[in-house]
Amino acid sequence: MNIVREEMNLLVEADQPGNQLDDYITRLNTILSQKAAGKL
Repeated sequence: MNIVREEMNLLVEADQPGNQLDDYITRLNTILSQKAAGKL
C-alpha cells in the first residue's frame, strides 16, 4: 500500500506549476522497476 501512496504523491508533485517532469519520470521509473522485480 505504501507504494501506491508514493505513486500518488509523485503525481501530485508532477502537477505542481514549474515542476520538472524529468525528476518525476526518474522516480516513477525506480518504483516501476522495483514493482517489476517483485521487491514491493
